[in-house]
Amino acid sequence: MTTWRPEVMAKRKQRGTAGDKTICLPIAEGIDYAALVADRSAYRQYLDEQIEQHPELFPVNIQQGYRFHGLVRSLRQQLETRRIIYRAAMRPISCALISSRHI
Repeated sequence: MTTWRPEVMAKRKQRGTAGDKTICLPIAEGIDYAALVADRSAYRQYLDEQIEQHPELFPVNIQQGYRFHGLVRSLRQQLETRRIIYRAAMRPISCALISSRHI
């Protein structure tokens, strides 16, 4: 029988704060969210505008570029969100473009 020895176990990497990789942007009245997410070029244009208007909501290096990294369906909110990877960090960011009217 082996004895549990915590000093031998590898240290676990501490998890980040929930949502620390999520960018939540407001969606203006009159924008069809589902259509925006479905149309990749319209989504990129909207996201570029939001980066210009609200740079504080994005990672500092987002201006170096980003690319799409798939779609994710939220079961709880019944919405699709696009994922992006920005070139500086090359890690996925779930881009939740949800307004209060969608919650």
